[in-house]
Order: sequence, then C-alpha cells, then structure tokens
Amino acid sequence: MDQPTLKDKNEFPTEEIIFSHIGKSKILWISIFDYIHKNHSDFSEEWRYYNDGKSWLLKVTKKSKTIF
Repeated sequence: MDQPTLKDKNEFPTEEIIFSHIGKSKILWISIFDYIHKNHSDFSEEWRYYNDGKSWLLKVTKKSKTIF
C-alpha cells in the first residue's frame, strides 16, 4: 500500500507537487478538471489542510454543497 502524501501542513499542494505524486495519471487529472471548468463553471475548488487526518484534501463545491 502506498504511503499517504500531502502531509506537510507548510507545503501547499501546487500542480507541480500533485503531478509528482500522480505520475502518468497527470493526463487524467487535467482532463477531469478541464471538463469541470468547461461544464460546471459554478463549481469552486479549495485545498484545505485537515488537522484530524493530518493531510491536505481538495474540496470541490457548488455554493455551499460539497460535490467531492
């Protein structure tokens, strides 16, 4: 099993950092977010550090509703 990533509270998850972890799946990441930006312009993305899990997570919302 892979070790958890994005654990450093002081290191904001930039695209460069994300892509270094997901490797060849970079094209899928880009495709998903291109689709979201094109078809769901009312969605917002926010990286948040959660102290309970001690890691960064990406939260995508529509107004106050969490999508994923």
